[in-house]
Amino acid sequence: MHSEERLFDNTGFFGDDYIEIYKNIVKQHEFLINKMVETQLCADTVIKNIKIGSKDYNSLLIMCVFARILSRYEGIMILAQRVIIAECKVLLRSMLESYFILRILCDDDKLIDDFIINDNRRALRIINRTLSNQKYYKENNLTFDYASLENRRRELLQTANDNLFEVPKRQKTVEFILNNSKIFKNLGIKIDYSKLKQEKQRLKQQRKILDFSNAELLAQKAKSRLYYESAYVHFCEEVHFSVRSLEEWLITKDDYVIGVKSRTTVEVWRVLGSNLRLLLESMSIFTMRKK
Repeated sequence: MHSEERLFDNTGFFGDDYIEIYKNIVKQHEFLINKMVETQLCADTVIKNIKIGSKDYNSLLIMCVFARILSRYEGIMILAQRVIIAECKVLLRSMLESYFILRILCDDDKLIDDFIINDNRRALRIINRTLSNQKYYKENNLTFDYASLENRRRELLQTANDNLFEVPKRQKTVEFILNNSKIFKNLGIKIDYSKLKQEKQRLKQQRKILDFSNAELLAQKAKSRLYYESAYVHFCEEVHFSVRSLEEWLITKDDYVIGVKSRTTVEVWRVLGSNLRLLLESMSIFTMRKK
């Protein structure tokens, strides 16, 4: 007989009964787990059997997105069987982001250019931030190869076109200056307003780049708003610290908190089911994509 202090509900994975709980979960969901293993093997075969040329960059990128989804799938499957549910939801959120991107790129691989532009934007922001905070990093004994970062920054800027920079922000800046021209004139600041007006018109004609850092926009573009509203937003609670996300860990009795749970097993089947569904849909999208 296990002592109360060493039970799973009190000590989590260090409880003496944890192995028994793990075995019971595997047995309880045996059919679903077997199907998930079969699906994983099928998805792995799909990746191994696809022949892509080394210069077929679009297909290579799409395959990497699918491989990322499969990696998340395997991680969720392992963690869910071991009742690590909160962490499963974090991975499911990541898997959904990759799923949105997969749907978008498979539907229109021209958007791969937008994907790369987004990546270059992010790289430029990180590099600029690192270079501008050199003093702070040095004071805290953090070292970076600043010369290499500066070279990479120059490379990004030399090969850049207007799309590398965030057009909406530039539009706002130009409009702000034009709308406050009297203030600048009174301050004696000389500005070529005719060039600014030309710049404003030119920026309006720029094609809007899809923001791959905005999950809600990605979901809309992927025609997956239902997944965003019903799943992604819910899983965000496990990533971001909030009062509501902490309530499920409390043990209450008669409206009084009497303890804190270590883990919960009630959502194992939901996590496994969501995981399987996402991979099956991803496989269908990946194998039926436009070539």
